[in-house]
Amino acid sequence: MRTTILAATLLLAACDSAPTTPARTTPEGPSDIQARVIALSDNERNLVFIRALRDANKDCQGVTKSERQTIPGASDPLWVATCQGGATYGITIGRDGVAQVVGAQ
Repeated sequence: MRTTILAATLLLAACDSAPTTPARTTPEGPSDIQARVIALSDNERNLVFIRALRDANKDCQGVTKSERQTIPGASDPLWVATCQGGATYGITIGRDGVAQVVGAQ
């Protein structure tokens, strides 16, 4: 009998508690370094990206085009860089300024 009363009390207590909703986090704006990369001219940004691609040992003789992609909820800017010859790579710039090559097509 005591077990039944205890179980019923716990169930009622659980029903009375308000559901918790996850805290909404608003994405931070770009860091200072990310903002600098965003503000670069196309040619300057392509030079930054060729350096990142070569550091990642990717076969790219030159970046001919880079386009910023918008990904909802992503915290780091993403660009698709197109190399001479047509290879494309995704490049992110972290808040600390470290570039990462995230994929290739």
